[in-house]
Amino acid sequence: MNETPIKGTNWKELRSQVIHAQKLLDDVSTFCIHLMDIHRLIQKYNANQYQDILKKSCNDDVRELTLEEKSSIIELRHALRFLFTLLSSHHESYRRSVQEEAICVHKMHKTLSILISNRYSDSKCRTMAAKILCNCGTCNKKTSSIILNDIRASPTDSEKTFKMLHTLSLQQEEGGVSQ
Repeated sequence: MNETPIKGTNWKELRSQVIHAQKLLDDVSTFCIHLMDIHRLIQKYNANQYQDILKKSCNDDVRELTLEEKSSIIELRHALRFLFTLLSSHHESYRRSVQEEAICVHKMHKTLSILISNRYSDSKCRTMAAKILCNCGTCNKKTSSIILNDIRASPTDSEKTFKMLHTLSLQQEEGGVSQ
C-alpha cells in the first residue's frame, strides 16, 4: 500500500465532481476513497510543521518559505476544501457516511486537531480544518461522541505549566532571561 498521498491529485477537479454529484443528488460517499490521501497529507504537513517549530526554537531568524513548502500548503488547502465540500452534502445519509468514514475509520479528527492547535500552521488551513472538524460532529451522535472523547477542548494545567517552563528554560539557555 502506498505510504504517501498520490502526488498530483487534482483536488480542484475532485471538488467540482462532488459539487456536480450533490446537484444531481448522487451518492457522494463514493468519494470517500480519497480520505486516506487527505489524512496522510495532513499528517505529512503536521510533521513538517513540527520540524519547523524545532528549528524556530533554536533559531529566531524569520525565513522565507521554499517553493516546495508553498506548494505543499496550496495542495493541503485544496484537499481541505474538497473534504469540506464532501461533508457539506444536503443529503443526511451521505453526509453521515462521510462523517463516519472520516472519524471512525481514518481517525481524521486527531490530525485535524493537531493542525488546528499549531499556531505556526497556515492560517487558512487551520480555519478550514476547524470548519471540517465541526462538520464531522454535526448531527451525528456517533462521531461527535468520538471527537469529544478523543480531543480535549484546551490543554490541562500541567501541560500549560510544562510549556511555560520549557519556554523559560530555552530563554535561559540563550541568555534571554536575567536572574
